[in-house]
Amino acid sequence: KKGCKPTEKEVEEHMALHIPYRNWCSFCVKGKTDSKGHVKRKDDEESEVPVISVDYTYMKDKQRDSEEKGMPIMVVKDRGTKVIKARVVPAKGDDGYAVRTLKGIIESLGYKKVMLKSDHEPAIKSLKEKVKNEVSVEICMEESPAYDSRSNGEIENAIRTVQGQIRAVKNGLESRYKSRIEDSHQVIPWIIAHSSDTINRFAKGEDGRT
Repeated sequence: KKGCKPTEKEVEEHMALHIPYRNWCSFCVKGKTDSKGHVKRKDDEESEVPVISVDYTYMKDKQRDSEEKGMPIMVVKDRGTKVIKARVVPAKGDDGYAVRTLKGIIESLGYKKVMLKSDHEPAIKSLKEKVKNEVSVEICMEESPAYDSRSNGEIENAIRTVQGQIRAVKNGLESRYKSRIEDSHQVIPWIIAHSSDTINRFAKGEDGRT
């Protein structure tokens, strides 16, 4: 009810995952208020071949030129199951660990054939080509038109959702341990993977289902 404060038990349970969003949680408010993104396009929702989108992001969506970005985060979104995976990789492009990670994610979804979608960035295209040659799944390639953010909105929305969850979890941990967690800290890869995994397990869509 409006004006009701959460119980101590509700606060404790929420702090474990920060899902769903709660306006009384300062970490959710700080981390997720800008996580809303593009509206889905009808043609994006209708496809005979399962569509898997992939892109890179970093811990922060905006950074100064002099600021160290750190290792990239590979974000993968399966349109059909709505599964989102976020994993830290050593480098963009056809890095061996990144290839194995994306290959494993695609194979774990159980499809025989998929459309692997991305933008035109050379690094992501190189990664896709390498995975295509090694994965046991038949892959069709698709690149979004240059400068058309709407066509790549699906993965951009996934990135915003992941970044919001990462911020909420990280801020919550910092508050509990009364210590700042630097972006280079060894727990960061776990926070990133944990954030996407909790979204998949506990977040509910517009249909009320996970």
